[in-house]
Amino acid sequence: MKLYDKPSKELMDKLLPYKKSIENIEVSKPISHNRKLYREVIFIKKFTKNLSVEPENYMYIDEDDNVVEDRILCERLARIFYYMDIYLNEEKGSILAALQDEADINKDKNDYESVLEGLEIIKKGHPKNIDKVTYIIERLPSLRMKTNEKLKKLKEVIEEEKKKMNILMKE
Repeated sequence: MKLYDKPSKELMDKLLPYKKSIENIEVSKPISHNRKLYREVIFIKKFTKNLSVEPENYMYIDEDDNVVEDRILCERLARIFYYMDIYLNEEKGSILAALQDEADINKDKNDYESVLEGLEIIKKGHPKNIDKVTYIIERLPSLRMKTNEKLKKLKEVIEEEKKKMNILMKE
């Protein structure tokens, strides 16, 4: 799920006084906190967006697009959005982005087997420390499968919690 989008024209007009000329603005999907909706506004340098760099600045707006000034509320919202970004964002850099499908796992396993064959050839000429590398490469596919299983379980829990939150939001 993509969590951040470009702001609407009306919202962009309100946010322009906070924006530097070298920044782009993105706005999160809304969350509910104390029966009020809030969104996170992030300011990202234009030239570093694709480099996965942290945003330069953050601010929070309420459901009426007013800037949240309360420091304690901003800290609470920052914590909520931080975890939302980690657990719900499926874009590059998130936990769920590390989840691989079976085809990718099998491809990696085949690649590791090819590496092991290459190491056997190298070992004949330079046996020093090859056994350690071989041991690590042999373990990588099973570690990746275990990691993937844990990520699948985490995703299931997240999906269950999202369903619960949707039910709560409708009530």
